Amino acid sequence: MTLIEARAALLVVRVVCVARRISPVLFAVCLALAFPVQKVAAYCRSTVASGTSGVCSAVPNSPFLNWQRSCVTYTFNNNAFTRLQPLTEAATREIFNTSFASWSGVNCSGRKPFYVEQAPGTTSSGPGFVKDAANVSVISVYPGSEWDDLTDHSPNAIALTLLWYEKKMGEILDVDMDLNLGAGQFADCEKVTCRSGSVVDLQNTITHEAGHLLGLGHTSVSGATMQPQAIGGLTAETSKRSLAQDDVDGYCALNLPGFVCSNAACTCPVPPIYRSSTTQSGCACASVGLRGRASGWLGLLTLLGVAAAARHRLRRRAGRAV
Repeated sequence: MTLIEARAALLVVRVVCVARRISPVLFAVCLALAFPVQKVAAYCRSTVASGTSGVCSAVPNSPFLNWQRSCVTYTFNNNAFTRLQPLTEAATREIFNTSFASWSGVNCSGRKPFYVEQAPGTTSSGPGFVKDAANVSVISVYPGSEWDDLTDHSPNAIALTLLWYEKKMGEILDVDMDLNLGAGQFADCEKVTCRSGSVVDLQNTITHEAGHLLGLGHTSVSGATMQPQAIGGLTAETSKRSLAQDDVDGYCALNLPGFVCSNAACTCPVPPIYRSSTTQSGCACASVGLRGRASGWLGLLTLLGVAAAARHRLRRRAGRAV
């Protein structure tokens, strides 16, 4: 065995952060776990056992969160555009499209990209997972006073991505995204001057949250879109709009199913309906409550997004697999 091979066989200590709720903020308690190094990579894929804050760490023998369908459609809640003013509806829709296009435009050896589709109109639905009906992936916007009343929504977070997944194999079943006006007013900070601490660049935030939606956790690489801090100076951060090589490598490692048009309009098919009577892995599906307070086969991961001001943390999926 060579020296390099011997070093590769050594065990290393990785830090896995487990969320402990201390009202009203979630604090991370880090536990050190030793396991063999398999691959040197800063990007991190979220798993069903990933931690809830800070830099993501690989968890041995834990399934990756993964998409089995090749596209997902999201819809804005009825009050989203009003609450995001002075941004117009047209500007907001364009920012979301541009943010997701940053990821779908990555060339992964010629593979077709996963497709994230924006629905026209709005919905009265909010975040959550339902059975016996098609789920709607919803973008919701909350004033700070409403945000503070939501379960597991840190007041320091700018945004929160909620991933509903099947616990045994990690398949993502539904996703929602919440934005916090209590962290600052959202704007297009390449068109207007945004003072750090009071205004947040929307595209910077959504590009990061899009990475969580796809299945990525936080990286330790400085300057990457999936870095867990929003570093602001005199003006709000905008650097996460552009993917770093670490983000590109992480996206390609997800090996997402490529979308192929199956109808003339080239739109996503209606999402599957998960029946109450369905049996998963020999276990009948239990009833599912809002925000994943469920038992049985379903899990909820809430990914905390960028924190407000220079010290804001990009909150990753606050992982409560239930």
